[in-house]
Amino acid sequence: MGNRTIVGFQENAEAPTLYVYLHWSKYSDGLQDAQKALDHAYPRWNDYSYATRMAVSHLTDGCYPSDTGSGLSIDNYVDPDYDHWAVINWSKKEVQIWKSGYVRVGKDYQRQSDRIVKMMTFDDFLSLTAEEIAKIENTEIVELEDNSRVLTAEEIAQLKLAEEIPSTENE
Repeated sequence: MGNRTIVGFQENAEAPTLYVYLHWSKYSDGLQDAQKALDHAYPRWNDYSYATRMAVSHLTDGCYPSDTGSGLSIDNYVDPDYDHWAVINWSKKEVQIWKSGYVRVGKDYQRQSDRIVKMMTFDDFLSLTAEEIAKIENTEIVELEDNSRVLTAEEIAQLKLAEEIPSTENE
């Protein structure tokens, strides 16, 4: 089936996003792939085209000359069967961590727009530990009566105790 990941690259917020799709993540999750690619491009962070090429080359190393395993797209990505991905913005030196837009409403999930769940500087992103990445990845978008929010597994458990979120039958 694959261990899929996607990483996006932007020169600035107004520029198109180049998405790199990997069928097989090199690490346990896509955010670690993004960390390693960003770190690899460090010498050229101020030269967006070179930084992007270095990061993409790092991500796709080993995929050539195969006709499978990776892909590139502009401002579009495959509807994710993964929960989180990173978009690297070179001019802001910022990483946005996105969550797919499947929102839990009661016992069901509904497709809504994807959302940014965390924004951080390059240095802060690179300093995330595997445990901190796991905590980010264990977030869920939950539709509450007043609004929808991104919650951690612990916050969801607390709201269930307070009976603000109905428990699903499989939990």
